Amino acid sequence: MATVSSTKQLFGASLVFFIINNSFDTTVSEKSYSLTEKQRYDGWFNNLAHPDWGSVGK
Repeated sequence: MATVSSTKQLFGASLVFFIINNSFDTTVSEKSYSLTEKQRYDGWFNNLAHPDWGSVGK
């Protein structure tokens, strides 16, 4: 029974360390999302009402 409790504590401590370590390592430029809209190079989804208009090969 003692090993289950210590395993849970070790897992919890590891999880907290992982979250804290990863939250401070990344900068704003390294995140996968953007606050600004970027047009795709092939034209897809530049017009949300008609995403295929203006796209390459259409």
